[in-house]
Amino acid sequence: MPSCGTAVNSNLKNSLKKDAFFKPRIADQAGATVTSEISCHRLIRMGKNDKGDLLFTPEIYATIQLKNAAGKKLAGGDYIGSGVSALVISEYAASQPKTRQAFTTAVNNAIAQFMSHLAIKTTE
Repeated sequence: MPSCGTAVNSNLKNSLKKDAFFKPRIADQAGATVTSEISCHRLIRMGKNDKGDLLFTPEIYATIQLKNAAGKKLAGGDYIGSGVSALVISEYAASQPKTRQAFTTAVNNAIAQFMSHLAIKTTE
């Protein structure tokens, strides 16, 4: 299973390539860089199911920043991405695809927050 960091990098690149403002500005030799770091990933308790079993959903804490060629921060910050579905711990343990999908959703939610922040910055 790819790490959360790998998922953030991959999904972040795809999101930037789809963005109307950044798509024509992305180039391998560009001076600006986007950095990302996962500081925490975990499962948080979301409640109980009908049987009384505890339900959990993934949550990641990511720092994502856009920096210019000189390394000055232009945009970004700390973002928390959460999953949308909740499962019993045994379901995560029994199914790698379910676990991967749940954490991918959390990663995508953190990236969506960053992209929203960028959209605000680019319209100022």
